[in-house]
Amino acid sequence: MAGTVDDHSTDEFRLLKDEYALILRRTRDSEQLAEDVVRTYFSHGPVDREGRERYTVFRTEAKLPGRRFGGRAIYNPRDPQFWYSDPGHGVSCVFEYRHSSLRWSGPMVYQKAPSAEDKEDEEVWQVDPQDKAEYRLRGIKLRHKTLLDFLRRAGWPPLVQQPETAAEPATEPTQSQPEPAPESTPSKPAPTSAPLSEQSEPQPAKNITLKSWVPRALADHPPPKGTKDIAGHLMQFAPKHKQWKKHSIQNILSGLTPKENPKSKKS
Repeated sequence: MAGTVDDHSTDEFRLLKDEYALILRRTRDSEQLAEDVVRTYFSHGPVDREGRERYTVFRTEAKLPGRRFGGRAIYNPRDPQFWYSDPGHGVSCVFEYRHSSLRWSGPMVYQKAPSAEDKEDEEVWQVDPQDKAEYRLRGIKLRHKTLLDFLRRAGWPPLVQQPETAAEPATEPTQSQPEPAPESTPSKPAPTSAPLSEQSEPQPAKNITLKSWVPRALADHPPPKGTKDIAGHLMQFAPKHKQWKKHSIQNILSGLTPKENPKSKKS
C-alpha cells in the first residue's frame, strides 16, 4: 500500500522465510547482501544486549559421530563462526529460506594429549576431517522487533513505498508529437512502388483473399507496357504474410473479365 513502511511495532517471532523477504527488500533485492545480513544477525548470538531472545529454533537435529570418544563439532550454533561456510576447514552452512531451516556440516575435533610445547593447563584440540558432524535446524524464527533494531543500527532504515504514479509518468507527450514537416501544408504521400502490405494494406489485410487482391493490385500497380509475365510482376507486391503462388495469381488473371483486366487480351 502506498505511503506505508515494511515493519511493524509488534514484538512477535516470525519465520526466517518472512524476515528474509523483508531484508531482501531493504537491500534492494540483492540476494548476496541479504544473506550477509542474515548471517551477521545470527552470528551476534541468541540473546541481545538487553537480554531478549533474538531467534528460536523449533527443532535441532545433530549427528556427532565422535562424541563418545570425547570429540565435539568444530563449531556449535552459539559460535559466531557456525553461521558461515569455511571450505578451508570443511565447514558448510546453507540456509534454506523457503523452509526456514539450515543445514550445517563440519569436522569433529578431539582433545589432544598435552606436549612440552603446550602451555600448562591449556586445552589443545585437533581436527579430524574423517568424522563429520551435522546439524539441521528446523522452524527458525526471528524476533521481529530485535531484527528491526539490528537493521536500523546497521544503517538499513525502513523502505517507504512510493505511489505507482510517481515511478513513471502516465503519458509522454514529447515522444508522441512528430516533428513539423518541411511542407507548409500536410499532404498525402505520393504513390510509391512499395508492396501493398506496407502501402495500402494495414492490419485488415490479414483477411484479404487472392481473388479480391488481384484486380486491386492490377489497378494500383499496372504492369509496364510489353510486360508478358503479369503474374510475376504482381508477385512482388503481394502481402508478405501471404504465401501465394505465381500460378495461383495466373489462374485468377485468366478468369478476369476484360473490364477487370484490360491487358487480358494482350496476355
